[in-house]
Amino acid sequence: KQWYQRRVAITAGGAWVINPGKSNQVYLKEGATSMLKVEQGKQLEIRIKPVMTNKWCYFEHDGHGKYFSGSQVTDALGRECLGGSHCSNPDDDPSGPYCMVNTTSGPTKSTCGIPRCIWDVECKQGNGETYRGNLERGQSEQGHEYECQGWGQDFPHAHFYFRPTAFTEAKYGLGMHNYCRNPDPQRQPGLWCYANTFYTEYVTCKVEECSLTKHPYFEGGQSKYQSIGRSVIST
Repeated sequence: KQWYQRRVAITAGGAWVINPGKSNQVYLKEGATSMLKVEQGKQLEIRIKPVMTNKWCYFEHDGHGKYFSGSQVTDALGRECLGGSHCSNPDDDPSGPYCMVNTTSGPTKSTCGIPRCIWDVECKQGNGETYRGNLERGQSEQGHEYECQGWGQDFPHAHFYFRPTAFTEAKYGLGMHNYCRNPDPQRQPGLWCYANTFYTEYVTCKVEECSLTKHPYFEGGQSKYQSIGRSVIST
C-alpha cells in the first residue's frame, strides 16, 4: 500500500502533533495514527493527529467552525479576503468560516466554502479528546445503557470539574449539551459522560476508531481544499 510523507515533531511521550513546522520527516501509512521510531538508541512512539481538523475542515458542532484556524485567504469563489485576513467564524455564523470581500455593493461577508470535518465527528481518534460528534448515550460497567447528563447540569450528579468554560469548550468540546466527550484524557482512556440516572455516576461511550473506518477526513464545501479527500498531505 502507498505510504505518504508527513512532517512531524518527534517528542518523547508520544505528544500529538497538529502543526509541526520544521521537523524530521517520517513515512506514515494512510489512516494510521501512530508508529514507532528509534532515535539515539531510544524507541519513541510518534502519535500523529491529522492536520485537517480545524485547519482544512471545521467542526459543525463547535460553533460552526468557531475554532477554525486554517490559512485560507479567499472566499469560496476565489475572491481575496479584505486586508489579507484569514477565513474564520468568530460569531458562530451557521454558514461556517467566512471573510469579508469586495463586491459591487461594498465590503460583504462571504462564506469560504470550507468543508466539514468527518474524522472526530463520525468516529474518534485515540482517547477521544478531539471527538466532536453528537453521541449522547453510553454504557455502565454493568452493561446498561443510559442517556448522558448535560455537562452544565448538576442533576442527578453534582460535579465541580469538567464544566463548560471558554477553555474546556475550546480544548475538549464541552458545552451546554450532553454529548460524549473526554475532558480528562490523562486518566480516562476514552469517551465518557455523566449518566442521567442515579444508578451510576458515569458511562463510557462507544465510538469506532477513525483509522479503522473508511470515513473521509472531511466532506462538502467549495474551497480549493475539497479535492484533497482522504489523502494524507505534507505540512
